[in-house]
Amino acid sequence: MENKNEDLDNLVTDLKDYLDTRSKLGKLKAIDKGSRIAAESASAFIIAIIGFLGLFFLSIAGALAISEVLENNYLGFFIVSVFYILVTLLFYVNRDSWIQKPIVNSLIQNFFKDNGDEDL
Repeated sequence: MENKNEDLDNLVTDLKDYLDTRSKLGKLKAIDKGSRIAAESASAFIIAIIGFLGLFFLSIAGALAISEVLENNYLGFFIVSVFYILVTLLFYVNRDSWIQKPIVNSLIQNFFKDNGDEDL
């Protein structure tokens, strides 16, 4: 009888250890996925900043080139500004399909990406 109580105590202890380990594993997997998403977001942000700087200087060069061709300093910058306003309006009108959905889909895809470890 005492042997059965001892086996039952061992079983309860093992079950508690198992549940505690599963809980810790779940937390570690959540931290891993969150950190991967944060790292990808940070790298996308850095790439966007570098791209913005390149586009900024390219825009200035284009505005100066247009100004030289039209022989009017202000007209080149005005044309480039109107171009960016039109592009901004185009993106604003299509923001759901061009910006929001791809970002949400990318985040969901990264969250559920299988990294070779078994799921909970």
